[in-house]
Amino acid sequence: MSLLELLSEEVGTDDLLEIIMNLVSNTFSFYQSDESEQETLIKIFTHRADNLLPYIKENEFRIIKGSGSSISDYEEINGIFDFENEILFSDVEALSDDWLSYILDEGIYKLKKIIQSIDEFNEKPNININFETVNVLILNWMKGAWYYELSNLSGVSVNHVLELINLTFQFKFQKALSSVIRIAEMKNEERKISQTILNWTKMFQYGLDSQLKLDLLELGLNDRVAIIFLNNYCIAGGYVHQSKNELKQYIGTITQSIYRTSQLAIPNIAYNNLISFLGAINK
Repeated sequence: MSLLELLSEEVGTDDLLEIIMNLVSNTFSFYQSDESEQETLIKIFTHRADNLLPYIKENEFRIIKGSGSSISDYEEINGIFDFENEILFSDVEALSDDWLSYILDEGIYKLKKIIQSIDEFNEKPNININFETVNVLILNWMKGAWYYELSNLSGVSVNHVLELINLTFQFKFQKALSSVIRIAEMKNEERKISQTILNWTKMFQYGLDSQLKLDLLELGLNDRVAIIFLNNYCIAGGYVHQSKNELKQYIGTITQSIYRTSQLAIPNIAYNNLISFLGAINK
């Protein structure tokens, strides 16, 4: 991973070994080692260079580097996913069955690291979840459900739901998802990947299921309850989402009507965050 980060995307096969030798000879470990240890370091780095050569020749090194994955992860992802599948280029809904099947059931659930993460979670006392349960959690999390609701739906305690979403999902799942979508984008530079798919990892991270909700977040509304409320308010008013700029303008036209509503059906914390957001966006 260090080599992937240090080497330029434009590195060629002819100068690869020279660059790597320069890198290893300037490391602190190299200066602290005796002659035998230095030889071992050189052999290790040379072996790594040999592993990189085929990917550089096939112009895949830049994809591996750009995806943030290791070579072994890239190979596994490449073997599982069909990056020419038409689902990637279609105007899908964030939670459509076809997309979820592609990215989850037939995709990341087959990755060794993801299987291992669920196996490790199941080592906890009285925990035995499968990917069907994980699907329930992901689907309802992105629909806006809260932790106690997810607990009731999945049969997993609230504490364990918190751990799954804030640790397993937010780190292990999200890293894998980001790599897959980035690889898909880089492998299809001449075709346009769906915007929903490009932004899907962010939606997954924040528990949102549409570009409208994500744009509200990116405009500065960082309260999930308030986002869901304002999303529904906009749609009820006939708003059809096109872009972030149009959304910002539309919010300006409905701000006063929201102010005049004496009681909104959201908690006080969410209400205060919403009012602060409306004040900031209308400055």
